[in-house]
Amino acid sequence: MVGFQGRYDTNFVDRRHTVSAKTILNYCTFEPPDGSVLNYPTVDGYCNADRVHLPDLAPYIQDTLRWTSWLRTLARFRKEFCYATDTSRTTGASGKGTNGYSSLRAA
Repeated sequence: MVGFQGRYDTNFVDRRHTVSAKTILNYCTFEPPDGSVLNYPTVDGYCNADRVHLPDLAPYIQDTLRWTSWLRTLARFRKEFCYATDTSRTTGASGKGTNGYSSLRAA
């Protein structure tokens, strides 16, 4: 059997100080490695807010090896490709990344 799986996810990830879904603070905190604590203002109530896009493509192949009438092995190979983009809605910074991995399994 040969196949192909594809998916595309879009996520919004944010961090706010809230109580009962209402923003309660107009500042956020940052702790640098020196142990101090710095306050900075929120942007539209957000400390962090990112829009993330994750397309994922994965072709695969699978076969059953029959050794005897009662013994068989299921072999699978899958190669996955991921690409991600991230854009901050508070700072405007953006980034991109790619990743991939192969998986060979027998059962």
